[in-house]
Amino acid sequence: MHALHPSPHPDDLHSSLATLKAQLQQITQTLAVLEQNLPAPPQDNDAPPPATGYTLLGTTYPVRTLSAAFVAIFRQFALWDPAFPVRFKQALAAELAKTKKPSKRGYLASTPQALYPGAPQLWKHAQEIAPGWLLGTNESSAKKLALLTLACQVMGLVWGKELRLALP
Repeated sequence: MHALHPSPHPDDLHSSLATLKAQLQQITQTLAVLEQNLPAPPQDNDAPPPATGYTLLGTTYPVRTLSAAFVAIFRQFALWDPAFPVRFKQALAAELAKTKKPSKRGYLASTPQALYPGAPQLWKHAQEIAPGWLLGTNESSAKKLALLTLACQVMGLVWGKELRLALP
């Protein structure tokens, strides 16, 4: 047989309901105070750069070195735009033509030999960024930053805003 549960007394129900309403009001007030003290979330362009790495279009990528960022960013650009390597080479050729002493290095090429002509000891510094395209990483920090700046121009991005580095 089933045991019958006695119905709660109406006074007990009213007391429980009043207690629950008071608790709900207290929780609501606490939440309102907490929400007032919350700082506004940063916007993508206002987000600080990562402690170590780079931020590209609001997304942060952790890397430890400028060389790692250099290769990763060129790979990302080549993924987004398969024509990027060709367009970058054209822009680089135009930039180098403006200088009084153009470099023999290719910076971006299809073979290690084209990256570092006559320097087989440097061929190990060739990193693939896309099928058939190698990036030379044995460059000064200043040269890498200049090449990244040019890469941003080729991609239509603003260096320092849409691509930011935070490296030691």
